[in-house]
Amino acid sequence: MPGQVDYLTGERIVLVRSSGRLTEKDLLALSGDVARLFDEHAVDSVLIDSTELQKLPSPVVLFNFIIALSDAGLPRRSRIAILTGSDTPNDVEFMETVGKNRGIMVELFRDRREAIAWLTPAIED
Repeated sequence: MPGQVDYLTGERIVLVRSSGRLTEKDLLALSGDVARLFDEHAVDSVLIDSTELQKLPSPVVLFNFIIALSDAGLPRRSRIAILTGSDTPNDVEFMETVGKNRGIMVELFRDRREAIAWLTPAIED
């Protein structure tokens, strides 16, 4: 799978790293891994690093990914920071819009430190 989910102990953040081409199956597996780590570590912040992505599935599949994260029981106070690069597909912006429409705090960032700083308030609560 061109994605990996880890827990960053020091930052108390779930990190999703994706590269290459993601399929719908990949995205659904990643959403399950995120939900599992949220439960295991009692955290509500996730950093999605999409800087290495080359191709995303269709916007409908991206919509389903955000819905799957939402339906997996993410707390309402959850924050999702999506780290993008200059070559990141534009459809990543669609994920931000869908998340906000579902009541999820989600923001796009180009700088990793800024993304982590934005996630920090959710950690300190």
